[in-house]
Amino acid sequence: MQNLIQRITAALALVFAVVSSFLGLPSVFEKYENSDKYDPTLGEIKIDLDMTVPRLFLIENGESEYVIVKGSDAIESEAYAAEVLQDYLKRISGVQIPIVNDTAPQQEKEIIVGKTNREGENTFTVDREMLGDEGLRIFTYEDKLVIAGGEKRGALYGVFTFLEEALGCRWFAADLTVVPELDIVSVRKDIDIEQIPYFYNRDVYWSCARDADFSVANKINGIVSLDLSGKYGGGGIKYGGPHFVHTFNFLVPPSVYFDEHPEYYALTANGIRETTQLCLTNPDVLRIATETVLSWLRADPTANVISVSQNDGKDGYCECPNCKAIDDAEGSHSGTLLRFVNAIAEEVEKEFPNVYIDTLAYTYTRKAPKITKPRHNVVIRLCTIECCFSHPLDECPVPDKSGKRITNDIREWAAICDNIHIWDYTTNFSHYLTPYPNFAVLQPNVQFFAEHNVKSVFEQGCYQMVNNGEFAQLKAYLLAKLLWDPYTDIEKHMNEFMLAYYGEGYQYIRRYIDFAVDRAQLFHIHYNSSPEEIVYFSESDLKKIDEWFDKAESMAKTQEELDRIQCSRIQIRYYKNFLRKGEFNIFNNTAATGEALYDDLMRFGITRTKERVPLYPKEKINFRQKINTWYEQKK
Repeated sequence: MQNLIQRITAALALVFAVVSSFLGLPSVFEKYENSDKYDPTLGEIKIDLDMTVPRLFLIENGESEYVIVKGSDAIESEAYAAEVLQDYLKRISGVQIPIVNDTAPQQEKEIIVGKTNREGENTFTVDREMLGDEGLRIFTYEDKLVIAGGEKRGALYGVFTFLEEALGCRWFAADLTVVPELDIVSVRKDIDIEQIPYFYNRDVYWSCARDADFSVANKINGIVSLDLSGKYGGGGIKYGGPHFVHTFNFLVPPSVYFDEHPEYYALTANGIRETTQLCLTNPDVLRIATETVLSWLRADPTANVISVSQNDGKDGYCECPNCKAIDDAEGSHSGTLLRFVNAIAEEVEKEFPNVYIDTLAYTYTRKAPKITKPRHNVVIRLCTIECCFSHPLDECPVPDKSGKRITNDIREWAAICDNIHIWDYTTNFSHYLTPYPNFAVLQPNVQFFAEHNVKSVFEQGCYQMVNNGEFAQLKAYLLAKLLWDPYTDIEKHMNEFMLAYYGEGYQYIRRYIDFAVDRAQLFHIHYNSSPEEIVYFSESDLKKIDEWFDKAESMAKTQEELDRIQCSRIQIRYYKNFLRKGEFNIFNNTAATGEALYDDLMRFGITRTKERVPLYPKEKINFRQKINTWYEQKK
């Protein structure tokens, strides 16, 4: 009851704020103008330089008594970890510490990276079984600094963690790394950092995150669009076959079979056979799909996952008597799907015992079945596509678009499956450029996943261009931090990023973000919501937002900072253009303002405003019309 009262009170406060903004009352903005939260020093990176505690002095007075020690038979990622440490210590101090193999005579002052012969019962040990493939440990032994970890990427992650947490380095974006300059490089003798990932696979599927160096530094290991082979330690999940999702038409191609065997495909609610989905109880479909999966695996022995998953779309499933009987008994359309997937997984295991078959819990298959349980080599990839992204999954006051709550579905799957993966949605796929204030849900949603047996999270964002005119780089960075540690200090990460990325004027952009997030609480925003369904900004709101961005721009000290601010400001111009507000009001010269917006889109490499649909060339656009006419319309 108390929570309900709090929600009603908050909703009434927001309604009052919206009414006030419509009337142009200045009290709307008081919260964002008079708060310690916008102290610009909050974004400063803090480095522990406390000299009152015992420390190891790695570099001072332009020299070092230390060497970096790696194993003589070090795996490639551990050898690379030593090189990364050497490189960044030189960037920080100007001093290059030599790298030696552990066959060199042991000396008093060493930085030990990875697995070496320095470990032993009489010195120190590292529990790599507990750390797993990617866990890390950083500690000291006598005058030695030890950076160790799991033998896939643990030591490499350990080096980046040491550089970040002890020395203040940051990898904010593929084109923005922050490295401090220090005359003295030291570390507390009592340093003891141990980190083990919550999720074994962490995929930030944003174009701006498709950089191996950025990804490894921020502990992203998803390889759908990354090559993490060799020195980066190798991938985790590697899909075989032509695609990693929506594979029914690859498994049993309609172009090959439909004309002669329409019975292989779904008997839909229309009473006819259609190629929307497969008939999952037809034994020939199972045979053909199994043979196809095995052929994919034989063609690519490095693959360890195959997707056997429904085609995209929210319906079109088979309703033939056999399929319907099973789904009715199971209480979900996931019943026929899971029995089909289990049968393929059983055959695959005979030849490929280490391969997983993954499938979707998506739209009509999202609910877990009552009877059938996934085999041990089956992965359930549960999708949040119907959910609200202005409120955390377990706090939204209304059911999602399916009429149900995904939190219940996650709990039900977690009760029967040890291999739950999440496909989460973190941008607006119909309006890449519009304000999409989902910051309030990023951390609580990832925490919910961590607490409910989820092993892997795939955060899908704007995957077709680096800039999206909103906050692509910021969101990708925060998601990377959350997937490694769902309980991290996200406010600290956000402020640090924004100061480095936008400059000292970031505090004004932060005001806008908080204002938009608060306003969005009145709405239930989805992955494809129209701008007016996401957030309401009155003309007075937009005037204040422009004032904030103007201040941020005026404080930019470099062209890079100014460009980044102006790129993120695109979202406000898109919103105004789409809703005919501000300078895009019909009484203004919308042709001129529209053309100026298009020119800036091109300047920032923004080639589309929605998923899969590129913008027209300039000469084909009537800039007097709204931006949603600037691309080919679906017929």
